[in-house]
This record gives sequence, C-alpha cells and structure tokens, in this order.
Amino acid sequence: MKTSLQRLIISVITMFLLHAFTYAADITTADAVIRAMHDRYSATWYDTLTFTQKSTTYNPDGTATIFEKGKEPRSRPLINLLLVLGFDVYKQSPETTLKIVQSQKIDTSKFHEDTWEGRPVCVVGAEKGDTKSPQFWIDKDRLLFVRLFEPARANPDNTDDIRFANYQPLSGTWIASRVEIWNQGKLVFSEDYSDIKANPKLDAALFDPKQFDANHRP
Repeated sequence: MKTSLQRLIISVITMFLLHAFTYAADITTADAVIRAMHDRYSATWYDTLTFTQKSTTYNPDGTATIFEKGKEPRSRPLINLLLVLGFDVYKQSPETTLKIVQSQKIDTSKFHEDTWEGRPVCVVGAEKGDTKSPQFWIDKDRLLFVRLFEPARANPDNTDDIRFANYQPLSGTWIASRVEIWNQGKLVFSEDYSDIKANPKLDAALFDPKQFDANHRP
C-alpha cells in the first residue's frame, strides 16, 4: 500500500512533467523559444567561463592542422551568433537577443519543429526542408542551442552548418564541449574544450585590448 508521502511525491512529479510538457508544447514562435531559453536558465547560468581549447582545421586532402595555446589567432566578427545563442541568450533580455538575431538576416517569422540526433528541436529562420537560409536550431526539451546555418565566410554562396555538440552538465546548467563546422557535407573545422570551469574570478586586464601583445592574447 502506498504511503501518503509516496502519493505526494508521485503527484508532484506528475505535475512537474505535465507542466514541462505543456510549456514545451506552447513554443511555436521565435520569440517564445528565446524567452523560454532565458527563463529556464537566467538564474543559474554561469557569468564567466574558462577552458583549454584545441582547434583543428580539416584540409581537403584529409590531413588536419591543429592550433593550440593561442597561436595563429584570427579576427572575429562584432556579432558572433554562436555566443549570442549559446550563452548570452540566458542572461540578457529576450528582446535584446531577438533584435540581434533579426539583425543577422534570420527571418524570425519562420518557425517549425524538426528532429536532430533523435531529439525534438525548434527551428527559427526557415521552412521545413530548407537548410540554405540563415537559421538556428534549439533542443526543445533542454532549451539548448545545437545548430546554426549561415553563409560561409570564405564563400557566401556556400552554407556553414555549425554545431554545438557533446553537451555536459556544468554548475547546474550545461556546456557544449565541442563545436563543429560542416560545409557541403564535410567537417572542415572543430574546437574541443577541456578543463572547463564555471564562474571563475577573472582579471579585468583580460578584457583590456591595451594589455594584449604577441604573448598575451584573449
């Protein structure tokens, strides 16, 4: 015979699952998915992050070029959607994130559901079957960014398929320990992260460009 405590626990779990299911089912627009991402993790998402990075370029001849320890730095765009959708979305206002996404030529009026690696995803920026238009994919249950399609920097006529992979728990939230860039069905670049730490104290000099030199880079 079930005790009163057992019945209470079962009732609480059932209510939680029903709420989560209903909440996920209500996500049918770009605004809704961005707001859901923010609301799920805004109180717990880390403010700072450190890690060791290994970058690998996959050459057409099948060989790989690896860059480590800050060597061969490259310039970055003013707006990096990977940072916006993978991190900033959880701390800044949903309105700010939506505005940034729209500024990057993603049509937020287009929304559909799909499946990625066996999990349901929300897709913003394209109709079903379209993998050419700029768009981003969000894991519907965990509300984590998993995929971005955008014009390739080297050749805008081609599309880069950028993926956040190998998600693992971190400080009550999540971190993707691998990023992959695919182009025309081939893996062309990857970054792997190790020794990941959430919320470390960081020296303000790290964010001062005047402090950078050949041996000290961000």
